[in-house]
Amino acid sequence: MLPYRRLDALNPSDEELELELRYRKNHAFAIGHGTAVAWEAGGNSATSVRTDVLPIHRVAAVSARESQLPILTLKRIVDIDHDPAVMDELIDFISTYSEWIRGQVAATDELTNRHTEAAGSIVGRQIEARDRMLESVDQLRADKSLRVVLSIAMRAMREQMLQTRFIETVPDTVQRPVGFDTENEPRFRMFQLAFVLVALPSTVDSRHQDRALVDLIWFPTGGGKTEAYLALAAIEIVHRRLTQATQGGGTAVLTRYTLRLLTTQQFQRAATLICALELMRMKSGLLPGTSRFSIGLWVGNDTTPGNEDDAIALARKLPGHPDPHNPFQLDVCPWCNTKIIPRGGSDDVHDFGFKILGKSIVLRCPEPSCDFSDQLPVEVVDSRIFEFPPTFVLATVDKFARIPFIEQAGALLGTGSYAPPGLVIQDELHLLSGQLGTTVGLFDSAVFGIMEMHGGCPKVVASTATIRAAQEQVSQLMSRKNSIFPPAGISEDDSFFAVPSPDKPGRTFIGLMPQAFTQATSIVRAAAAFLNAPLHADFNDAEIDAYWTLVAYHNSLRELGRTAVLLRDDVPGLLANKRNLGDRERLLDVSRNVELTGRANASDLPAALDRLKRSYPDEEAIDTVVSTNMLSVGIDIARLAAMIMNGLPKTTSEYIQATSRVGRSSVPGIILTYFRPGRSRDRSIYENFHGYHQALYRYVEPTSVTPWSTASRKRTLPAALAALVRHGAQLDANGDAYDFNYHDWYVDEIKDLLRSRVQIADSRETEHVENQVERLFREWSHRVDDEDEFEYFAGADTVPSLLKNFGENKDGWAAANSMRTVDDEVRIRARFEKDED
Repeated sequence: MLPYRRLDALNPSDEELELELRYRKNHAFAIGHGTAVAWEAGGNSATSVRTDVLPIHRVAAVSARESQLPILTLKRIVDIDHDPAVMDELIDFISTYSEWIRGQVAATDELTNRHTEAAGSIVGRQIEARDRMLESVDQLRADKSLRVVLSIAMRAMREQMLQTRFIETVPDTVQRPVGFDTENEPRFRMFQLAFVLVALPSTVDSRHQDRALVDLIWFPTGGGKTEAYLALAAIEIVHRRLTQATQGGGTAVLTRYTLRLLTTQQFQRAATLICALELMRMKSGLLPGTSRFSIGLWVGNDTTPGNEDDAIALARKLPGHPDPHNPFQLDVCPWCNTKIIPRGGSDDVHDFGFKILGKSIVLRCPEPSCDFSDQLPVEVVDSRIFEFPPTFVLATVDKFARIPFIEQAGALLGTGSYAPPGLVIQDELHLLSGQLGTTVGLFDSAVFGIMEMHGGCPKVVASTATIRAAQEQVSQLMSRKNSIFPPAGISEDDSFFAVPSPDKPGRTFIGLMPQAFTQATSIVRAAAAFLNAPLHADFNDAEIDAYWTLVAYHNSLRELGRTAVLLRDDVPGLLANKRNLGDRERLLDVSRNVELTGRANASDLPAALDRLKRSYPDEEAIDTVVSTNMLSVGIDIARLAAMIMNGLPKTTSEYIQATSRVGRSSVPGIILTYFRPGRSRDRSIYENFHGYHQALYRYVEPTSVTPWSTASRKRTLPAALAALVRHGAQLDANGDAYDFNYHDWYVDEIKDLLRSRVQIADSRETEHVENQVERLFREWSHRVDDEDEFEYFAGADTVPSLLKNFGENKDGWAAANSMRTVDDEVRIRARFEKDED
């Protein structure tokens, strides 16, 4: 039997041809009807096909390629400022990649004519990446100051890795002595060092030809993308401080996330790097005369305080409270792991990680022996972030919708005495899709435009594990070209830096599409079996712990609510019935359940993640986790290994991301996917279960963003223009809206800026954008002429204003307070009429 022919093979695009080439060894030989199918295959043909109602497919783990090259140790890279041999070791490292490329070129000779051009494009990108690495080495040879920058930055990264490892493995010990002698030196993965070399020249040189190129890190989940861009951030921070004198203060790196949980988790890791840099500044003498390093979390007032008065009021309520909630999102000291808010509370204010100084409040480590017991280099209060712009800012994309409303917000973009940020990092790029991506894409014209109007041209780095049609998405979102790193190989099982590891635990997918049972019955029985298995299977302690906590993933809050009820009532009832029959069955406790959703209280999220790390046989080890897509990105709880996927997610990307949250340790992950028979997409993928799971990344769908469409412009462009004028032209004060002058220099500059962005993203909309911008500027000018006073935003005041909230019945441009506020709203008033009878 020959392979089943895919429909997209009839008229493929260039990208589809490349995917066809890379997955040419993965064949599907049959598709079921109402059932899954399996086959016995050898090469390009199958000898038998059978139905498979409970299909099981094992996906091998994908790991970073191993290497023992000394240059991969950060300690060795630190020597680059004084040891010329380090340069030769970098060349040797690049030579290993060059040798692999030669093998790729040789392999193209065996391909059919259909794939020759696609193979040439793939190899061309590999050669381009290699050449960029070599350019970096040449630049390092020629520039001693750059070698010093790299040495200091890698010293900080080494300290960050050592300290993170220390506090994770020895949580009750503080203040690890930092030195150069350690038995297990921190090492880069090969792709991490390669990425640093690829992006280094365009990061430190604002005039470099690749400065406007978005370098997109494309690597499997859990592969170390965060460390790769943190290393680049350290380089940008150190280079800026050593080369720009006083202008090098302020915000150097701006990192943006789409989910607040992801932001707060990464905040802890990045804060350790900043602590390392700050200690070096204070003690090593390597950064003489530089101002304080700090990190800021800008995520919204539902999560962190908006001003110091609010922060002080919240802080004063904590001592003496039996169960204090952390209002600052920093769960532990990023340097020594001491709890910022003591578990179980305390009457002693010194046990808490804050210090009130008059009308100001700063965070501190409660541990007296910690280097940061006086003050942590961490800012979480909005007003302090604007007053003292942190070196490294982590924010949700939603917060940038507030820029037109906040006078001081431009400080993060370079409107004060400091240079604009030199590096912008967009994590989990694939999440900027649909309505959210469309809004962010247009509003980014204001964010990047403000930086450009103040002389900035930031380097942009993005990361993702799942993406399709990357160039189209990046072009629409950022009006830039992009380069994916690492480039793919001509076979999906080898991109040099990432290779399948059949000998390592991967993930086992089980498909379930019951025809004769309800969804509730199926979920109850499956969950009971999962939860009971650790007590009955022949597991060691690590395996019992890994399978002890069951993750139930959902596509909506409604579905999650139903499952939560089943886990609370029906599953314990089923286990109790078995226990009455004399079986050894597990006892569940409703208090050992964690919910990870967008509706969860922000102050509870760090504590929820901390609870998930508690291992069996701890009596507080979590039984079940119910989650929506909040779990699918950036959650790294290594002990989790069991999941029920309650309905197929809407995209393959989300399916890959969510299921990658389990099986990240030495224990294989097990995922039971419940397919709904009444949903055509679920049924279709169940019927092609093995074909789908053997080539998951091939099925990732392109994302759609249309920032310059008519509906998007109507919704977002007025606020973007207000932000550009307010912060780009430095008409910052609320009343400065009255000083707008249509004939001033900034009007033409903003027009040119927007024109250049839309021509790259969607040139067909250029004329429409120009007309709308002209009309809006004219309208602003007329309103200024007609009013005696005029503000950007008046709120509840009666002063005429440029902006208003959606739904307000007043003159002005409607502007959203969040990137997610994209749907039109209609007020409904109920009318009740008396019954005539």
